[in-house]
Amino acid sequence: MRILFLSYWNINDPLTVATVYPGLRILQGFDFVEEVLFVNTERGSSSPTFSPDFKVTKIRYVPLFSRNLKWVLLNKIFDFIQFPKSLERIVSKNKIDVIIARGAPAGSLAYLVFTKIKTPFLVESFEPHADYMLESHIWGKFDLRYTLQRYWENKQKKFALGLLPVAENYKKQLIAEGVEEEKIKVVPCGVNEDQFIFNKEERLNLRTHLGIPSDAIVGVYAGKYDGLYLAEKAFEIYKIFFNQLANFNLILLSPVEYHPWIHQQIIRYELPEKKIFVKSVKHSEVGRYFSASDFAFATYKSGRSKAYLSPVKVGEYLANGLPILLTRGVGDESSIIENGFGGVLFDADCIDSTSLKEKISKLLEMIRSPETRASIARAGQQLRSFEKLELAYKYFLLKAPN
Repeated sequence: MRILFLSYWNINDPLTVATVYPGLRILQGFDFVEEVLFVNTERGSSSPTFSPDFKVTKIRYVPLFSRNLKWVLLNKIFDFIQFPKSLERIVSKNKIDVIIARGAPAGSLAYLVFTKIKTPFLVESFEPHADYMLESHIWGKFDLRYTLQRYWENKQKKFALGLLPVAENYKKQLIAEGVEEEKIKVVPCGVNEDQFIFNKEERLNLRTHLGIPSDAIVGVYAGKYDGLYLAEKAFEIYKIFFNQLANFNLILLSPVEYHPWIHQQIIRYELPEKKIFVKSVKHSEVGRYFSASDFAFATYKSGRSKAYLSPVKVGEYLANGLPILLTRGVGDESSIIENGFGGVLFDADCIDSTSLKEKISKLLEMIRSPETRASIARAGQQLRSFEKLELAYKYFLLKAPN
């Protein structure tokens, strides 16, 4: 079998390392797979480098380059005219048997190829991307991008060989919409537990290096701001923590391009700069900073469709054993936390010191319990095991038409 694995992210995007590379590694390990052609849509480097942290035996990398036009909508239009044509040529030339698309935007490209040459396709990490973008106020209801993406998602539900949503919540919704259950396998976004396992020595060393007292309470946030995530409101939350905890310190792991904006918010909200550590680190180093922390922020914008998420960062937090302050209604983990395990929930539309006081007290209670970290890590490893992805690949690929 010859497989084309399609990603809609730049090669240097943290999501590529965290979610694409593990899938590629699993696929090349199958005896029935002859070659995996890894194709991504590249908007970054003009000479991207594929350098995963595992030995490559059956994978060949072929990037597709966007025109990077200044007008976003026009660029999107060109992408969805240009990329399907390029993919058709690649699929035909390399005699591809199945396309595996990572995410609904990539799934839209796979569907457009299917309309021309009928190559079967799977969509893993299938989520209602159009609804996310609408609820997050990135796209408007009459935005052409929203209209097209929603249309293509409905086509993926109908024509995909298989859908791999990341949450049980979305499986139920898909079945309610009429998608056959046999076409669905739930695969939460997996996490490399070895990379994120709690390390006491790293905790002590990094705290010493950063000048964080050993008895300080440290919160960590990893990721971007705005889009699916709270922006200024996140800093309102940080301010409440600083006001209520005298020994609170904060680690923010975010791409370099966000640093100037982050520093502006620190000044705007009059936060103690000496207790905030803004870093941009390689994905392989993130676990060290989690080990140095006591709990984590997962501050998403609220919305009905957020129940269908399986955030990678939440899985990484759990693997390290960190209790999480999570937006109510986000993913299957929201229900788990609602039942008293793994952290506390907050309402993103109602942020004030009174509503967060009880949450902070509960987090402190968890942090002080010697059993918390190990029990959360065990559950996290079970919830986000890559074994689920391997089983789903086998289930769909072995019944793909020849």
